[in-house]
Amino acid sequence: MACEEAVHLFERTEADALVVVEDPKTRRVVGILSEKYVLRRYAEALDRTRRELLGEARRV
Repeated sequence: MACEEAVHLFERTEADALVVVEDPKTRRVVGILSEKYVLRRYAEALDRTRRELLGEARRV
C-alpha cells in the first residue's frame, strides 16, 4: 500500500494504528502501522520531491 492510500485509510477509520496482514486470505498478522509513522514518511517523500524539483543538492 502506498503512503497516500494509508493516509486515506487512517482518515476513514479514525484509527491511530492499523494491523498489517500477510495477505487478505490468510489474514496472518505481520505487524502494526502507525499513523504517525506514515505521516512522517509521507512528509519526507514530499520534501525529497520538492528538493529534486528545485534542483537542491541531496543530503547525505
